[in-house]
Amino acid sequence: MGLLPIKRCGRPYSCLLVLMLPVLPAHLENDTTSEIPRHAISGMSPPERPFDRRGVLRSQAGVTTSRNTMAADQQITLRLTIGEPVPGVAYSLQNKKGEPVGAVIAEDQPLSFDVRVDVAPGPRFLDDLVRREGPTRRFVYIAIGEQAGDSSSPWNRRAKIDIHDLPAELLEKALAGSVLEALLPARAADGGPACASVRPLAPWKVAE
Repeated sequence: MGLLPIKRCGRPYSCLLVLMLPVLPAHLENDTTSEIPRHAISGMSPPERPFDRRGVLRSQAGVTTSRNTMAADQQITLRLTIGEPVPGVAYSLQNKKGEPVGAVIAEDQPLSFDVRVDVAPGPRFLDDLVRREGPTRRFVYIAIGEQAGDSSSPWNRRAKIDIHDLPAELLEKALAGSVLEALLPARAADGGPACASVRPLAPWKVAE
């Protein structure tokens, strides 16, 4: 407690300053060496941080869970297989510029394209061959005929294959190094190459 002289209207006054100090427990009153946390003085519980310095979520049960269960900059390989392509027709993957990638002329046997895709936490699928539609849909195009670079082809089509809905358990296997394969329909109702949104004939699986 102290007195601070001040002046008001030319006359001196004294202002009484009262300092509100917390009352320490009896066993700490004479301890000048201990460093007392602020929460110990106030009686409040120490603040809890939901994440530690490594970005790991703390659990009350003592179990820790990573903020992101998937590391960045990983890759998976997806195999798109057309069981009975139209012989003599050009097929290819297609990048974001609409250019054919890896064009081949189909023969009378199954045709496969391996697509390497970057996977970020989320998961998010990132690659020059991966297209997006809306906030969640991600897909890959297989170009056919003219779109695959064959200007003389009577076909000018492309097939859209979704990849955003890969089952979580298969995605884990792909991140561990397995190749995931989808068997795609080959023919449209008009007898030509299948196109537009194409659903696999069977669920995605680990390639043999």
